Amino acid sequence: MIMNRPIVLIGGYVVAINAGAAGLFFYDKKQAVQHKWRVPEKTLHLTGLLGGWIGGMWAMQAFKHKRSKQSFKNVYFTAVAANVGIVGASILVFKRFPQYIPNQLRTLFNLPKNQVPQSKPQFNQQPQKFEAIIEEEEQITKKKRGGRKNKNNN
Repeated sequence: MIMNRPIVLIGGYVVAINAGAAGLFFYDKKQAVQHKWRVPEKTLHLTGLLGGWIGGMWAMQAFKHKRSKQSFKNVYFTAVAANVGIVGASILVFKRFPQYIPNQLRTLFNLPKNQVPQSKPQFNQQPQKFEAIIEEEEQITKKKRGGRKNKNNN
């Protein structure tokens, strides 16, 4: 069975971060009941920002934890919105401008290296003489004037 490396990596990350978030909520609930040291709210918010918000929201419902504290929920849902926005914007930008995908991600996901066309300087051209360039410019200038004959323009 052939596995697609990006799907395995992203799927593994999503499972791990959500399980970790649910575990932190469970641990925090257990510590709260026993009146012991708690997990800082910043840590729980960070799990939502890093993508563990599905596990965190499930744990809030399953363990009846942090459901009534509105100040916590406001920050947590803002972190969730930020995560969804960052992921969505990244997908749109990288689809539209694939040249901006960092090489580290290209290597990680087996994407082709960034093929940026490089313009080569054309050193093989014959150098023009300075007088020929000046003469050409004068002829262009005469044509722009309409070729009017006067004392200075023969």
